[in-house]
Amino acid sequence: MNLLSSTEKFLHKILGNELDFDLKKYLIQGSFYSVLIQVFSMALNFLIGILLARLIGAEGYGTFTYVFTLLSVICTIAVFGMDDLLVREISSFQSQNNFSGIKSILKWSILRVLIFSVFISAIFFIVINFFEMVSPEKKNVFNMLLIGIPVFALIMILQAGERGMHHVIPGQFPEKITRPAILIRASTLPLPLPF
Repeated sequence: MNLLSSTEKFLHKILGNELDFDLKKYLIQGSFYSVLIQVFSMALNFLIGILLARLIGAEGYGTFTYVFTLLSVICTIAVFGMDDLLVREISSFQSQNNFSGIKSILKWSILRVLIFSVFISAIFFIVINFFEMVSPEKKNVFNMLLIGIPVFALIMILQAGERGMHHVIPGQFPEKITRPAILIRASTLPLPLPF
């Protein structure tokens, strides 16, 4: 029994007989690459944790985790549901071969998210710096957070655009690889750490 026939039997057993072999192969390869990206992302996040814990200590790492969680929540608000809209609309435009529609909605959503995320950053800047909502020693950390809001919101939009064009594997890179890589690079810059 050769490897190909055993692979075919395995795919039939797992995915049933309704799908043809090429589609099953595509699904298995896509799943494999998704798992590979997930594992690499977990390794990057683990590396970030170790790197930051050594650089800034336990208290600083706790502050970083808090701020990064807050960044994720604020970015989700800043995207304003535009990521889900992009996936749906780009898929629709692509099925109609309407590439000018794809270009238009991408430009429109990037502009809206950029404006909204800068607006949210400005509001948070005012709250943090003028209303004494944050302790003075942590103000720098939160001010650095404000720079990340537009950047990470745009990453979320670009990721949604990739998913909408059925580029599922490349669509995972912004969140799973690029975002942690930016954090690693930012944590190793020769800047005074505000923790």
